Amino acid sequence: MNILKKLFAFTVALVIAASMLAVLSFAAEIKTPEEYSLDLYGHWDSLMIDGEDITDGGAIKWIIDHNGSVEVHASHFMARGWVASSYKIEQFGYVIDDGEPVLSDKFITEAEQPVHDAAKERELDYATRYEISFDTAGLPGEFLVKFVVKLENGDIVELPSPNIDGVEFFYSDPEAKHDEPTATPEGQGEEATPASSLENKSIDEIRFNSYEKVDDFFMYSTNNAHIGAIEYDEEKNCCVISVMAGEDPNVVLPFGQLLLDTDVEYFSNISADTCKAAVFIASFDYGSVLNSDQKVEGTFYYQSDGGSTYSESRNLHYNYEETDAIQCVILNFERARTWKGDIQDCRFDMVWACDNDIDYNLYYFGFFASVADAEEFVALYKEKGDDAMKKDPETPTPAPATATPEPAATDVPATEAPKTDAPTEAPATEKPAEKKGCGSVICGGTVFAFASMLTAAFVLAKRKEA
Repeated sequence: MNILKKLFAFTVALVIAASMLAVLSFAAEIKTPEEYSLDLYGHWDSLMIDGEDITDGGAIKWIIDHNGSVEVHASHFMARGWVASSYKIEQFGYVIDDGEPVLSDKFITEAEQPVHDAAKERELDYATRYEISFDTAGLPGEFLVKFVVKLENGDIVELPSPNIDGVEFFYSDPEAKHDEPTATPEGQGEEATPASSLENKSIDEIRFNSYEKVDDFFMYSTNNAHIGAIEYDEEKNCCVISVMAGEDPNVVLPFGQLLLDTDVEYFSNISADTCKAAVFIASFDYGSVLNSDQKVEGTFYYQSDGGSTYSESRNLHYNYEETDAIQCVILNFERARTWKGDIQDCRFDMVWACDNDIDYNLYYFGFFASVADAEEFVALYKEKGDDAMKKDPETPTPAPATATPEPAATDVPATEAPKTDAPTEAPATEKPAEKKGCGSVICGGTVFAFASMLTAAFVLAKRKEA
């Protein structure tokens, strides 16, 4: 019976251990600011790099202007701001890529009276400032850093701030990058011509260059009250969207699932797992948008498997060049954490606000496998203009009327485009090893099953003894 008692004790220990591991496996989950929209509010004031405030006290605008990226050689960062909460704030910290949060109460600093007043206005009980700092020594040359807060209920939440998904940025050290040499084609010397030149590698694209395309594409679209007519302009050879003065003028671009049951061929199945960037080409009277010197900016919202509502956690902000000429804008989805699965549709806020009525000219929209492919297309467009775009599939290739001894003067015979490998992820960043121990569902289930069998054996033995 001593053996059975020991087995029973061992079983109980296994059950307790498995339960603890199951809890620990979810302990590092990072909540989004959207999940705490009613209980958390804050403002990111500045970003210090090696002791200097590169944002001049305007971290939000600076990070939007730089597309969420910090590309500079640095050894030390500090994010400063404040947060108000319904819960008592225990610690602040940061997370590098998918690693574990680094938390400390030393990042908490005393808040001024205006911060407490802001908390009271939103009926939030607690308010404090944060100064979260870390060194880059020992970290990879590229990484995503998120700044977080730990609340008294145990939840760890990414810090909120207006107009952005959360307090975070993508860091890239230019001095840490090393371009790998291009392989020399077999059988050729060092002076060999590169294997490929600029080309259009779009996964899917549409040129708004006909009445049919504009009518078909926007047939299933919706828009708000600040959008007037949407029609094809033969002289401009593009889609012209009449934007009226007001805030958040927008139109839904029916990419993805909304078109699956229609006869429209464009963007009927856009996968966020494949399309990591997009390019749109547009023009408008830049000086007429705003009556101030503020830069003209826009927002691209999307609905996907990562969420089915338009929100700050599912969007990308972008800036325009200060020009009335045609310009290309690249949307980088590689850093959008909710860009995943099948895309349902997208809401195109071409500008945040418009002080005057304008005509917004939209020429092109295309999806690409990577930002590099998108940049290559933009370079090709600047070089060749509309010839950079793919020919419309419905345009037939004219056949020669009669056979002639000399080749007909047609386009250069088409050759199959060089096949490119699937887009690779950013350089490895030494992410912490994935936890696969007994905290996993499978292993945890196995432990419980084994424990149950031992317990049953113990009970049967006791009955036989009786």
